[in-house]
Amino acid sequence: MKKYHFLSSAFLGKLSFSKVNPNHVLSFLFFIWTITKLISFRLWFQLDRVFPRIPAFQFLDFKGFEIIDLVLSISSFFLLVFSVFKPKPRLIVLLVILEALLCIFDLLRFQPFEFQLLLLSLVYIWKPKRFIFNLTLLLSATYIYAGLCKFNLGFVNIHWGYYFLEKSLSVPRAIAQIPMVKALGFSIPFLETLAGILLLTKYRNAACQGLILFHIATLLFLGPFHLNINQAVWPWNISMILLLWFLLKQPRLSITYSIFKPIGQKIYFIILFVFPLLGFTNFYHPYAAFRLYEGKVTYLVIQSASPTLAEFHQKNYHKLIPKVNHYTTLARTISLAEFQVPIAPVPWLHYRIREVIQQKVSFGEAEFYFLTYPYREVNIM
Repeated sequence: MKKYHFLSSAFLGKLSFSKVNPNHVLSFLFFIWTITKLISFRLWFQLDRVFPRIPAFQFLDFKGFEIIDLVLSISSFFLLVFSVFKPKPRLIVLLVILEALLCIFDLLRFQPFEFQLLLLSLVYIWKPKRFIFNLTLLLSATYIYAGLCKFNLGFVNIHWGYYFLEKSLSVPRAIAQIPMVKALGFSIPFLETLAGILLLTKYRNAACQGLILFHIATLLFLGPFHLNINQAVWPWNISMILLLWFLLKQPRLSITYSIFKPIGQKIYFIILFVFPLLGFTNFYHPYAAFRLYEGKVTYLVIQSASPTLAEFHQKNYHKLIPKVNHYTTLARTISLAEFQVPIAPVPWLHYRIREVIQQKVSFGEAEFYFLTYPYREVNIM
């Protein structure tokens, strides 16, 4: 009966969140992780996919590693399912190692939820008693940097003006483009950054409540009854809501609780709050820098005469580089269609994708372009 205690407490709500143990929280996150993998099963199990596997290193790019990749993916999945019910430290260490290898075998697997789970798994094994404190730091860093990266016209014009006002609320473009209306879009990154800071203060409860509403709105915005995109982040948003609710019920800890005591805590703090500054230089992975929905990003455009690309053809991008008998699309469009996840908008990953596609001739004799904000013209890679 003991192994079902988590299911009765966390899933059915029969136990107060203030009494939920950290291992129950981790078990729930593993459950969400399992659902996320099932949504993106083509990405993890290499089944019936058009977009090629993008290994971190060229020597990993041959068929022998595809078999190893599949074996590791299956092993990791069953280990993940087992860890939902019994999150034992040794199993979690093995799971983290397998997941890190799988992300090296295919860089597209490194998504925000993957990074979050790897970090939380490691800090849980390292210091279970500090799990709540380290969870607070992770959530704080997530919202601070996710908010800061949105302070740009790309976010205001695209995510706020086009997707939210025009497509979501059906606001006429003439109104959505009024300077004062556009300026209201900056309130979103401001409030998100402020909430991340407040998570570390005595106003943590107010920040948690506001962020829960923010994630509910995000689910309604991206969900199946509206934009219906990026399905793999739906479970992640649900997990963030429950993590914030869990944090809301915990006693508040001082920011000086243990940041400057053990060396491991200092390293964790640097990973969360110092390294993400490198994300603004394009030399650090944007998801490890919590750069989410920032708006002003660079996309990779693929153009080819290959029929394989035909089902992903997008006329609006083809207008930028018109070519007879060719198909044009974003690499991001293919990854969302096949894996339900976007491609991290960072140039070094785009160059690696081009290299792999050209070697495998995945889309015939393909040509590649950079599409940068304000998305009116392309640049040859």
